Amino acid sequence: MSSHVLGATPLGVDGLKVTVEVDFLRRLPSVAIVGLPSLSVRERADRVRSVMLASGSEFPRQRVVVSLAPGDLRTDGTGFDLPIAAGILLAGGRLDA
Repeated sequence: MSSHVLGATPLGVDGLKVTVEVDFLRRLPSVAIVGLPSLSVRERADRVRSVMLASGSEFPRQRVVVSLAPGDLRTDGTGFDLPIAAGILLAGGRLDA
């Protein structure tokens, strides 16, 4: 099952809507973040995994694919950690939309 969560990022003095799509694949467990993520992608995946485990949620034992759209927008910082975690919980059926 896949999920879609809306996030936002500043673009100058305006805000731009960003769609966070999460899907699980039946492959070796890993996290792939696609789009135009910042250089701290590995840190982002580790932060989300750590927070989910610390809060008592189980992190999926599958390949987690996270897509940030639009793909040509650089996504820096920690602003997408919460939408990614919510998308993972939604896709896993642990959170109601």
